[in-house]
Amino acid sequence: MLSLLIILFGMRELFAQSIPVPPTPTERAVFLGNSVAIVDRVNIERLKRGLNALDVDDTLTCAAAINAAFLAIIENVCSHDAQGNLADRFNLCGAEYGAGEVIACGYQDIESAVEGWMKSPSHYKMLMNPNLRRMGGTVIQTKFVVTVGY
Repeated sequence: MLSLLIILFGMRELFAQSIPVPPTPTERAVFLGNSVAIVDRVNIERLKRGLNALDVDDTLTCAAAINAAFLAIIENVCSHDAQGNLADRFNLCGAEYGAGEVIACGYQDIESAVEGWMKSPSHYKMLMNPNLRRMGGTVIQTKFVVTVGY
């Protein structure tokens, strides 16, 4: 997790003109706890369908956080390629088994973001893939990003 914070705060330096103040210790704790909360909520949906629960993975959380941090800095963008490509984010974080990414922007909480993913055929297909074993995710402002792996 330390490497994840270093990456995020390095990005904050890069885009410092867009960020009014550094995150407080409380904000940092909320950020790190978001991955578990998101994975837990997705796991509820998986278990309802007889699928295995996914493990929280720090390297996948790192890959999700890079994109979420960038999306939070720029307005009106919700893209998989806003900050480089997904393979580069996986490599940067050491995630050798990344499979994909889902994004939700503008939702106010984890529950509504996951509900949105469940209603989207492509997001549903990715999150309910029976071969998945790991997941990482985060939310920064209203930018929800999840990465998944085998």
